[in-house]
Amino acid sequence: MWCTSILLTYFHILPTARTCGGPSCTPGGGPSFQTVMTSTSNVVKASCSLCSVFEAKISWWMDKNLVQSDSVRQYMNSSHIISELTVSPSKWKTLGHVSCKAEHVCLSTTEKTVYVKAAPGPAPEVTIRRSLPHVLKGDSAVLQCDITNLSSSDFYVTFQCNQRDISPKDFVHLSEGTGHSISRTFSVPAIYWRTENRFRCQVSQGFSNKISVSSTKSIFVEPSVKLLLAPSDKSGQQTLSCTAWGFNPHIEWFSGSQRLSGGSNVPTSLNAEGHVVVSSLFQVPETEWKSGKVFSCQVTDTSLNKKLKTDISVCEVTPQTSQTVAVYVQGPALDQLLNNNQRLTVSCLLVGSSLDSFTVTWKVDENIQSEGVGTEAPVLHSNGTQTLQSQLSVSAQDWHAHKPVTCEAKHMCSNHSTEEWTSKSNNTEPPTIRLTDPNLLEFSPFDPVSLDCLVFGFYPPDVIIFWEKNGVRVPSSNQTNAPIWRDKHVVAAPFRSTITNIFASVIQSPPSAVLLLGEKELVCLVTGFSPAHINVSWFLDNSTELHDYNTSHVLRGPDGKFSIKSHLRLAPSDMLPGAHHTCRVTHVTATVDVHVLQKESVGECNFVDYLKHVDEELDSGAESWYMACVFLLCFLVCAVYCVCATFFKTK
Repeated sequence: MWCTSILLTYFHILPTARTCGGPSCTPGGGPSFQTVMTSTSNVVKASCSLCSVFEAKISWWMDKNLVQSDSVRQYMNSSHIISELTVSPSKWKTLGHVSCKAEHVCLSTTEKTVYVKAAPGPAPEVTIRRSLPHVLKGDSAVLQCDITNLSSSDFYVTFQCNQRDISPKDFVHLSEGTGHSISRTFSVPAIYWRTENRFRCQVSQGFSNKISVSSTKSIFVEPSVKLLLAPSDKSGQQTLSCTAWGFNPHIEWFSGSQRLSGGSNVPTSLNAEGHVVVSSLFQVPETEWKSGKVFSCQVTDTSLNKKLKTDISVCEVTPQTSQTVAVYVQGPALDQLLNNNQRLTVSCLLVGSSLDSFTVTWKVDENIQSEGVGTEAPVLHSNGTQTLQSQLSVSAQDWHAHKPVTCEAKHMCSNHSTEEWTSKSNNTEPPTIRLTDPNLLEFSPFDPVSLDCLVFGFYPPDVIIFWEKNGVRVPSSNQTNAPIWRDKHVVAAPFRSTITNIFASVIQSPPSAVLLLGEKELVCLVTGFSPAHINVSWFLDNSTELHDYNTSHVLRGPDGKFSIKSHLRLAPSDMLPGAHHTCRVTHVTATVDVHVLQKESVGECNFVDYLKHVDEELDSGAESWYMACVFLLCFLVCAVYCVCATFFKTK
């Protein structure tokens, strides 16, 4: 680090013999760091004083080079011998050290050295910012420079605008030690209050011009503002939040041209860019807010003569998606039409968000209806959506005249409306009803059984469904209706579908069996039994059980009873005269045996036909062997003839 306390030298000369004694020494002086840096003349002086009764010679050495006498002046006063060294300021700044030496025959040589350039130390940390205390006092253009990690050194501080000094040099001399910290402030003149200007704090140490700099961003900026809708803890009120930042902003609240009071200001602060940040909260009654009234936050910077204004209202913060709604219109209920009511109710359902900001308008044949309208409060659902229901009482005469009934929904902040209409339709389609028969085999005797009634193909979709049991209507609490997925109009015509024998499959009924004779098989047909579990087996002569049969699955008939059939394949031996076949049916209600006896006449027995067929097959086989032998013999004769003919021809 460069030395900043320059050339203050002190000599104390002691005699070497008793005859050379003298008075004590007093200090001399040299040019200070500030003197050298601010000198307007061409020379600076350093002095060396000696307290002695002898006329000692004082010499000067600069960086170990002897100074010529023309730069030195020596004189005496009443107590000291004083020597002055005169050099130029530019020369002094380049010196490393300066020595003063006193010599006399009666004295030992005494020398004192002062270092102009000190050993370099760590660079200080410099930070420039706006001074918040001055801002709060109303002096908004004060810059503060904080310098830390300083060692003992001479230095000066300057404030600059666009790298040009705008403040005088502030010289500082620190005592010996390290870790010093200082702060300096500077009020920027108004001529520099421009957006494009940049400011910095510069610290120059010693004669080496070692510089540390910290810069700011633009601080003289026009105000900016952000106006938001803030969450409110108070019911019946809406909180507005206005935040402004810039050089020196101030906030005011307006509604139209009327200035409002009562804003709650947040403490002023400075952000990282050095801009003043101010905030204000304003409470608005919920009724005024929902009425669409416009509120304004006006930001003024008198220092820069700037003004900025921004508006907010319920329409400003309502997104476009919240200004649309789904509208569903449903015509009069079917029971009102069946009862021939003179007044019919048409319903309109709105689905969306913030439905309290929508208005519902009813029209009949494009004529706005103001009477007979009832609108309920919006209902909030768990998924965040709201529903609102409105109803219009329409005369039966208008409805049956097919006049369109329109429900129109419009958001207070939108210029567009959403509408849906309905009217009595001329086109009708009768329903088709289908009752499904439950499979009672899948239920235990104690399980409840459900009957399904499928109604489809009808138009319009308004329908009343009820059940009857043995001609008596079943309470509606015992039935559940699925939703209808089309919305048209109404037809008042009853349709009926009936199912009978619904419990026949679980009421015990014994089987009936009959044997049918087929080609090489017997068929045992079992019908009219319930429940469905049954077993069919075959026997020959009531003793031998037969296994070459195939039994079908149990089938359910329209009457709820079940049927099954079993096919027994017959071998030729099973078809001999006198063979006795039995089909045995085992059921929970009874065991039934059905018999068949083969006829005694052999002429009519299929066995004879079978033997005849076998004989024909044997004759056909013998004939085939005969033809093969004849063909082989002919082939051999031809071969012998060819050999013999060839032999005689070659001779």
